[in-house]
Amino acid sequence: MEKKLDELIVHFSESHTDLTISLGADFYGNGIKVTKTIPLQKFSDKEKGEIEGKIQGNEGIKLSSLSTTLIKKIKDNLF
Repeated sequence: MEKKLDELIVHFSESHTDLTISLGADFYGNGIKVTKTIPLQKFSDKEKGEIEGKIQGNEGIKLSSLSTTLIKKIKDNLF
């Protein structure tokens, strides 16, 4: 399970109103990339602060680099 979490990438949407979770890659239209967005409204100010502290700019981070509480909350919103 932990290995699968390392494959999920978390980043902000372009508008910074959503958290985008992605898996896979899309190279110029080739490949498979699955994305899911979660509105930032679903997170508390403290949780948003943790996410913003980890994500610099629009670079993605591995889901597993977040706290256990945030990982659970994100996973609950994925399914």
